Amino acid sequence: MITDDVDVVIKLNAEGHEETVVKELIKTNFFPQVQAIFYERDVRWTDPNMLKNLLEEQGFKSFKRVGKEPRLDVLASREADEA
Repeated sequence: MITDDVDVVIKLNAEGHEETVVKELIKTNFFPQVQAIFYERDVRWTDPNMLKNLLEEQGFKSFKRVGKEPRLDVLASREADEA
C-alpha cells in the first residue's frame, strides 16, 4: 500500500513492454507521487524517445543514461538537472 506521504521510485524492466507498463502506471492514483523511474531502453525493441516523450508529458524533466546503445538504462526524474 502506498500512502500519500511518501515519494515513489520505480525500477522497471519489462523486456520491451515498458510503454504499456508506464501507461498503466499513469492511470494509478499514486502516480503523482512517483519521483523517479529507472527503466531499461533497447532500441531493438522500442523507439528510444517514446518513453521519454511520454514521461515528459507527465512532468519528468531529467533523463540520465547509464550504459551504451543498443541497450542502456535511463533514470527519469521529476527534478531538473542542476546546471
